[in-house]
Amino acid sequence: KCLYLLADTPYQLRNSDTFKQGSNTSKGINASEKVNQTARDFIKSFLLETVSNNSDTRVLELIYSTAMIKELIMWNKRGNFDRVSSLGMLMWHDATTQINIQENTKKVMGIILSIINKIDTSLVLATHNLDLVKKFDKCFKVDDGLINEFKI
Repeated sequence: KCLYLLADTPYQLRNSDTFKQGSNTSKGINASEKVNQTARDFIKSFLLETVSNNSDTRVLELIYSTAMIKELIMWNKRGNFDRVSSLGMLMWHDATTQINIQENTKKVMGIILSIINKIDTSLVLATHNLDLVKKFDKCFKVDDGLINEFKI
């Protein structure tokens, strides 16, 4: 068996009657009509997103695969559009992975904040979370190997 090569079934789609950890029922997605419709919604949303806050360019405008573009344009319920189906499953995987990352990030932030609340002075070498930085009495940054205090 090479189950390690396959993606786990997203926990939102697991059926308690058939799901068994470590078996082939714990891998992949059963493509029901509702799952496929949600995948198409994910695709539409993704393709219409802008690539950054500073740009009006949409993801759709950056697809270089003519076969993918043709399948997206020609898609209908009766046809065989493997690229669109694959993109839909990728969108499902991305959406469910992001949910897990966000949940884990919240847990870690809670632990860090509980530790910080017990400390008077702390040293921050690097962070992108301004709310976290504001909890510290003193903050330091590293520039070219030198550690300097900075004010928020």
